[in-house]
Amino acid sequence: MAYIVNKPVRFDRDYAIGEIIPEELIDSKMRKRLISWGKILYIEDRSGASDNGETIQDKSGDEETRVSNKKNSSKKR
Repeated sequence: MAYIVNKPVRFDRDYAIGEIIPEELIDSKMRKRLISWGKILYIEDRSGASDNGETIQDKSGDEETRVSNKKNSSKKR
């Protein structure tokens, strides 16, 4: 399980789009709200993601998100 930045946010520091936010930094009461606002994406399993990226269904809706291992390279489809 991972939370990935979809829009720039600040927790212990500024996080850029595509970065992974450690779960313990996000207040459990705010997780659903941040997802509904489109600030973060919840990803259940990132194992096997290639450098070219893979399409993952996020839990915030029907939208698919392309996630790459490269920093700051998240693309919407």
